[in-house]
Amino acid sequence: LCALVRGRAISDSQTGKLPPEVGAALTVLGRLPKIPGMAPLDLHGVHLGGASLPFADLRGAFLYDCNLESALLCHADLRGAWLYRTRLSLANFDGADLRGADLSGAHGASKSQFARTNWDEKTLWPVWE
Repeated sequence: LCALVRGRAISDSQTGKLPPEVGAALTVLGRLPKIPGMAPLDLHGVHLGGASLPFADLRGAFLYDCNLESALLCHADLRGAWLYRTRLSLANFDGADLRGADLSGAHGASKSQFARTNWDEKTLWPVWE
């Protein structure tokens, strides 16, 4: 499923939406139970602008160098996720769990996007623009 997302995750330039098969694959990936020893999801460098991932389990996911602009990540579990150098403008993180997440180097993020998130001292924040 990650390969499908990596290969087809270019949004329609007119609608700004991801292809339906990519949305379906992301839904399944976000709902997969985490099994001890299972490798984290690797979607680094993928264009996921506008993706709908509410309540997704993305613990430890490799999302660095992604485009998550306008993505819906409310109540997503992003504990330990790598969002280094990710484009985050207008992404919705309301209720997301960012404990231990690495958002350093992220672009387009504002503090207000993270006002209603869970985080801890291990969370790495971007330089606020």
